[in-house]
Amino acid sequence: MSLNLHHTPGPLRIAGRETRGLPHTLVAARTLLFRVYSEAYGDFDQETENARRLVACWNACEGISTESLERSDVLSGMNQLLRRLETQRDELLSALRHIEGVAMADEPRDLPGIAQTARTAIYIATGGAA
Repeated sequence: MSLNLHHTPGPLRIAGRETRGLPHTLVAARTLLFRVYSEAYGDFDQETENARRLVACWNACEGISTESLERSDVLSGMNQLLRRLETQRDELLSALRHIEGVAMADEPRDLPGIAQTARTAIYIATGGAA
């Protein structure tokens, strides 16, 4: 994906809060970019969470063109990939914890079971490739 240099590059950060007038949170890169408000006057928690979410989304999308972001299928595909990777991570972590538990219990007699757990985790991680 190409880098779209027509927008301000990240990372963005929360740069403070303005309480004069209508309260709002400031979001900046090198200079102020956004003033983030809450839907309810002075709801600091909502305002802060809105600002955090905008900053996180902007920074997470660094390097992805605006055109790609505007195509919902791109984000949907990235979301699906992320879910698959999270599932794979959880499965591998479970396998490692099992292996660690057997090793900590000092049960060398279960080496075939440990090897099978490792082989299964490798199979899952490689999508069945050797």
